[in-house]
Amino acid sequence: MKNPFRKDIILVIILTIISIISIIIYPLIKYPLNIISYIPLALFLPGYAFMAATYPLKDDLGLLKRIIGSIILSVLLTLLLILIINIKILGINLTSAFLLIGILTILLSIDALEGNWRNSKEEDIEKEEDIEKEEDIEKEEDIEKRSFVSKDLLLIFLTTLLAIIFIVTPKLNETFIRTILGLFLILFIPGYSLIAALFPKKGDLDGIERAALSFGLSLAVTPLIGLALNYTSWGIKLTPILISLSAFTIIMVLIAYIRRRRVPEDEKFYVNFGGFISSIKESFKGESKTSKILSIILILSIILAIGTTAYIIIKPKQGETFTEFYILGPGGQASGYPTNLTVGQNASVIIGIVNHEYQTVDYNLVVTSNGTVMSNQNITLTDGNKTEIPYSFSSSTAGNKTIQFLLYKLPDNTNVYRSLHLFVNVV
Repeated sequence: MKNPFRKDIILVIILTIISIISIIIYPLIKYPLNIISYIPLALFLPGYAFMAATYPLKDDLGLLKRIIGSIILSVLLTLLLILIINIKILGINLTSAFLLIGILTILLSIDALEGNWRNSKEEDIEKEEDIEKEEDIEKEEDIEKRSFVSKDLLLIFLTTLLAIIFIVTPKLNETFIRTILGLFLILFIPGYSLIAALFPKKGDLDGIERAALSFGLSLAVTPLIGLALNYTSWGIKLTPILISLSAFTIIMVLIAYIRRRRVPEDEKFYVNFGGFISSIKESFKGESKTSKILSIILILSIILAIGTTAYIIIKPKQGETFTEFYILGPGGQASGYPTNLTVGQNASVIIGIVNHEYQTVDYNLVVTSNGTVMSNQNITLTDGNKTEIPYSFSSSTAGNKTIQFLLYKLPDNTNVYRSLHLFVNVV
């Protein structure tokens, strides 16, 4: 059996694994000289894996075109990820981006190996017995169908479980993987599971239609679930939405599995993960020029819609930026303020600060009494966080005192950003 390009694909996988391990052990931000681990992933390996998966046979593409295409694709992918990093989509850094490139390269290489093995096997069948070629291919397809019948449903189920784990686990929910899985759970998984339950046969819809409807129905199902939750005691909160979406998906997956089992073997829908890219190429071969153009437009529209929706979710439009600044009485209520004191008597209030600036802010809190500084401290708050600081004071002299609470938004420590006053009569 001929295995063209098998050794080089295995070499790509080995080099990619070495680069990933090197990046994990010696990140670029800690060891600038370790840039050599990033160069293969940035300039060659992912593009070569993609070309090998798209053109698995030696005669499909010349060596020079294959190398040039590999470099161009790798550079474009690297530039795209750098752009994503710069505009802070998904919140990933350079090291994480190259780890993603490495994982993508390995997946494409595995796909290329499977496509290569399948093509080589078909060539041997043709050489050995041309008369029985069609029968052998049909048998191979039947085996493939039985093998892949429910792998897509299993993948949807496992992805849903992973999304739940990464959303509810404290340490994991701070990673960019949580954002990616969350987007899948909102934008694709509910719709795909519903389509799988409604259309268990392969002839019901083609691949592009299933993908388009999966995204479209997900964008319809998710708001409807949120609307239904709004009329319950739970409300539209993260936990109820996560539970509802996950439950909907798992129920649809079970229904889809049951319905597929009842469909005749040769009519069952399945996803051929091993020959995914090859299947896309095959689906375009039988179409007219107009159909190909319309299919490409549909695919680009889906990608644009997904990207736009994901960007809106990840980077919502900022509203008005401001900081809440308040004082409460000693009971934590907006009452009971110490306005009448005796000389030497201790009084207390609670100073509250809430950050609505859509960024982490450093504050300087200054408390004065008739112009004399009584307290000075720096406070750092991330967006959406708040702090309430108990503060005690007293006066050694009688008279009317004006306690001023001044908040500066650093680095500007000249202009007061927010101010509050408490008038106290000391006898």
